[in-house]
Amino acid sequence: MTKRPALDDVEHAVVALSTTALRDLGIEVTAIDDPEHGDVFLVGPDDERYFLQNLVAACRKLPESEWSAHIGAHFASQLEGRAAPDVAELSEPDLLTEVRTRLQPVDVAVDPELPMAYARRFTDDLVTHLCRDLPTTVETLTDTSLQGRDLDLLYQAGQRNTDAEPYATQDIPIDGTRGITALVGDSFFIATKARNMRRIIGTELGEAEHGVVFSVPHRHLLMVHPVTNLQSTLAVKEMVGFTLGQVAEAPGGNISPHTYFWYGDRVQQITHLDPDENAIVIESQGMFGDALALFS
Repeated sequence: MTKRPALDDVEHAVVALSTTALRDLGIEVTAIDDPEHGDVFLVGPDDERYFLQNLVAACRKLPESEWSAHIGAHFASQLEGRAAPDVAELSEPDLLTEVRTRLQPVDVAVDPELPMAYARRFTDDLVTHLCRDLPTTVETLTDTSLQGRDLDLLYQAGQRNTDAEPYATQDIPIDGTRGITALVGDSFFIATKARNMRRIIGTELGEAEHGVVFSVPHRHLLMVHPVTNLQSTLAVKEMVGFTLGQVAEAPGGNISPHTYFWYGDRVQQITHLDPDENAIVIESQGMFGDALALFS
């Protein structure tokens, strides 16, 4: 197992400021270094975990003078969200209003602290699980919290609510073919709009007869490109580069460094990591290769 690097100055500061912020809110915590998952988190007297990676990422972008206020506001909002009624206390209409679908890496669904055996596979490396979108926080729904609920109904309502999350678009032009459209927003669920690609085609692309190349670097971003001609390979190369750059600076943690191809509600991962070259390689085979072959 690779040893976790020592904490840098920002991480040390976030641990200390978070400990103080939680103490001010009446919660005594202990810092735990988890080398298996590469995380440092805090544990309270009720064994509740307080993960810090999002705060570390935020503080790296903020002036040091703002760190304490940002961290204090973060934990105040988090605790306020916990005051919301438990899932078991919610009526079906109330839960259907709050539920959202969310794309996450496969290993998120096997976290023993948040068991999600119900999570549904989207790609080889991604699953979709369910969350509650509360005013000040997002609550991950577990196997226990969903016991006895109609999962099909919740996934349908969750995707409908995720589809309705507001976003803006940015266009990235590509010579000789359709460009890349980036959907961006503050919502945690922008990337998960990829689960309803037919809606993205209808609202943003107009048509995509030969399929759509897309990526979901982090929760606030979805990039799409309709395969139009052989020059679409240029768009794919651009998207791969943008995706890797976005993953490196992912707010709140990344979803996937890979790029995918959608066609007829099937999804193919079209990049893989070459360990010998330590590089991302594009594969023009399978469904994606079949689409390109139509233009050769």
